[in-house]
Amino acid sequence: MSKGADPRMCVAAAAKGYDLAHHRARQVRKDDLSTYDLVLVMDHDNLREVRRLPGVRATATLALFLDWTGAAPPLEFPDPYDGPGEGFAQAVVLAERGVSGLIKRLRA
Repeated sequence: MSKGADPRMCVAAAAKGYDLAHHRARQVRKDDLSTYDLVLVMDHDNLREVRRLPGVRATATLALFLDWTGAAPPLEFPDPYDGPGEGFAQAVVLAERGVSGLIKRLRA
């Protein structure tokens, strides 16, 4: 099952010019690890859970998004869901920094 972005994240992203209306999230599945070359997760809990998927035969590189992109700390992407509203705006900035690093790394 896929789920749309949190409305607070949609507002924060829209303020920076990103439209998340069609964004959908879903859980990582074990076949993702043999389908894709690279699977990036947001925090150590995600990393542990993906590694625990039953019957996983990972051919993908599995790593923390921010760590793999070479972004400055934090290495774990903070989840703004339960925090103050400004956490969503900070998450957008952090995502931009991570994506910029990801593009640089993939081009290298």
